[in-house]
Amino acid sequence: MAKASIEERLERLEREVKRNRAAIECTRLVNRFCYINNQSVKSKNAPLSDMFALKQPDVAVQHGTNVYEGAEAVKKIYGRTEKANMPAGMMFLHPLASVYVEVARDLKTAKGVCMSIGLESGNTIETAAWTWGAYGIDFINEDGEWKIWHFNIYSTFNAPYLKSWVAWDPDARGPMPARSPDEEGAKRKGPEPVAATRQGKPDSPYKADRIFIFKPDPPEPYETFDPSTSYTA
Repeated sequence: MAKASIEERLERLEREVKRNRAAIECTRLVNRFCYINNQSVKSKNAPLSDMFALKQPDVAVQHGTNVYEGAEAVKKIYGRTEKANMPAGMMFLHPLASVYVEVARDLKTAKGVCMSIGLESGNTIETAAWTWGAYGIDFINEDGEWKIWHFNIYSTFNAPYLKSWVAWDPDARGPMPARSPDEEGAKRKGPEPVAATRQGKPDSPYKADRIFIFKPDPPEPYETFDPSTSYTA
């Protein structure tokens, strides 16, 4: 078997360097998203929607089975630089763990997963809750910059702090418990609800009477993006 030439070896090395750099950039992007998303006061940062591939017609966010597709829908969800109705005592923390990114060999897209070990609360102990889940993210290189293309938040469990997740019934889950805002917070008006553009595949949160299947699976090495593998398909 003929040995690869210096030029061929350098070309392969350059491609691997580009893939590794892309993986680092995607990891930095999702971690920056996490930090800014956890902020509860007016931020000097650009809106989170700027981190999304808004030029792609199928840019999308999925919460549960609700899919919000298109630039306008994404901007309605993540286009604010502050959380409008965040009274004293309210907190949202969703730190990330086990971030894993696989960059396509054609260097046009990447796929990533990570765990989110979250907690949320109002200003009473009854509103405190564990909100564990995972993210599945498709990234795309848009005009030379890596952006979030498809973003799915998978629920692992969303259990009240004072109640075991074993006793939590995801089939009966509804909105988070009513908060107890202070008088000033009660006067603030939050953003209007955003209607889902379509329904996506369900996640598989923990339930005591069934085998737990953690989603999503980590991505495998791939050559080019297959739409059927989209995290918001």
